[in-house]
Amino acid sequence: MPAALGLDLILNSLNLWVFALRPPKEGRADLASILLHEERPDLGELKTVSDEVFASIAGDVQDILVPHANYSRMESLWLWFGWTQSNQLLAKTSSISPVAAVQADSRPVLVHPPMTVSTGEFDIVFTGEQGRDLQFARFVPGQDGATPKGSILWKIPLAAKPVVTRAALGPVRAKSPRRVLLGFQEKEGVALHLYDLADGKQPGPPVIAHIPNEFLLPNQQPALRVDDDGNTQAAVLLANPATPTNLSLADIVFPASPQNPPQVKPGAAKKLSAKPLAAALTYTILPNYPQRRDWAVLMINGKIVNSLADNEPMKPFGIPVVPLQLAAMSRATYFLTQLPDRVTLEPLT
Repeated sequence: MPAALGLDLILNSLNLWVFALRPPKEGRADLASILLHEERPDLGELKTVSDEVFASIAGDVQDILVPHANYSRMESLWLWFGWTQSNQLLAKTSSISPVAAVQADSRPVLVHPPMTVSTGEFDIVFTGEQGRDLQFARFVPGQDGATPKGSILWKIPLAAKPVVTRAALGPVRAKSPRRVLLGFQEKEGVALHLYDLADGKQPGPPVIAHIPNEFLLPNQQPALRVDDDGNTQAAVLLANPATPTNLSLADIVFPASPQNPPQVKPGAAKKLSAKPLAAALTYTILPNYPQRRDWAVLMINGKIVNSLADNEPMKPFGIPVVPLQLAAMSRATYFLTQLPDRVTLEPLT
């Protein structure tokens, strides 16, 4: 069943919001909201703060939309969440608010994660079903209980279908910039296109970082973050399709000033014991903690290789939710899994 992980900053820690669709009954499925907080960072233990049904949905749901926020949504009037059905993006600000809908030209393919800021905007970046355009949808809250409103603010063509995509919301101190990374496979190697959406405007030409003679690992969620000075950091996993178990990694810095070229730093990763199925990379975004970049690869045998362990691949208790979704906390990094009776987060070991 579809599930998604959202993040909120709160003091020097994070709230972890998990929204998951529960098995349908009589043609309708409950969308549950689960709020978790890290109680024992040293042991990788999470505490469930709340677990409640936020919506009852009829019909097939393709994706769940839970935003990353750069503020504490516990202090907000709007608790945005949403989902996709067919060609529609749907969203609500609370369990009792009306549903707002945006109609796309084709089935939207999400650029994870959605983003929300304290002024109430809920932003979703996506490509069309064929991957040949990049689009930006925004929902805004209704006034005095009115239905929220949504629209597609812009749409730009793409020369090719991206292999990997990722969005990131910068800190409030940097004016909450939205950035989007698209990774393309070209004859000469990898091309990473970074788009600066500022506060949601249509972007100009991207800044491009090239990684010659390399191949992007497909089905991965790259790492992407914006720092207080407006610099953007990214990380991707690389693997030749002829030898997909030989992983390498590249870290990229896109300076805030477009006059300064991107910097690419290649690095070794690990040898996999089986072919990769899905992967994700992430950064810690906690203030006052050393910066860390973690990654995990789910293999076709169901085991996970990750950057936090040099021992044998771990066997998750549940079935990892794909696309793979990570949250890097002060010590542990968690990933979203599906158990027979619920969705949960497990620490990488």
